[in-house]
Amino acid sequence: MKTITTLLFILFSLTISRAQQQDGCLGNGKERALRGICDHIITPDFFDGEYSYVTKFKKAAGVTPEDSEEEMYRKIRKVWDEYEDCLTCDTIAFSLVDGNILKAATVSRNESFYNTVIKWGVNLNRIDPVDDKTVLDFIQDKIVTNPPNIDFYEAYYKLLKYQGAKHAADILAEQTNN
Repeated sequence: MKTITTLLFILFSLTISRAQQQDGCLGNGKERALRGICDHIITPDFFDGEYSYVTKFKKAAGVTPEDSEEEMYRKIRKVWDEYEDCLTCDTIAFSLVDGNILKAATVSRNESFYNTVIKWGVNLNRIDPVDDKTVLDFIQDKIVTNPPNIDFYEAYYKLLKYQGAKHAADILAEQTNN
């Protein structure tokens, strides 16, 4: 019994430690609004005419009702760029621990999130340090390993590629050539 209690305490401590690391990443000021963003991407709520992840990004970016649509997008892109390393998911619903939220949206087949971030014009070419892959690489892997959802994966692979998304190998080759 003592061994089980000790193991549970260790697991609980690790969970608290990981949560504190994530909170430290998004722990002060307006960016605090992005805490828990993963949950809003995996299972988005629709409230007052918009998805909860849109509300969270708008709050973090300091979007006001007076802002034009383009100004809103600019502000959100700025927050996305500034906190991109923090926009990760660590949840049981997503097997890639601390993987990029774009990849979590892939696993949850959140088409509206992809359509929204494309509209915002955020970076689609982050090489995720947890697996050294971009979202395009991740989707390509899903096409091979998850045939039941192949139509979704193929559609978003093509869409993201059309929007400028690249494979990690292509990005690294470009960096080497420059």
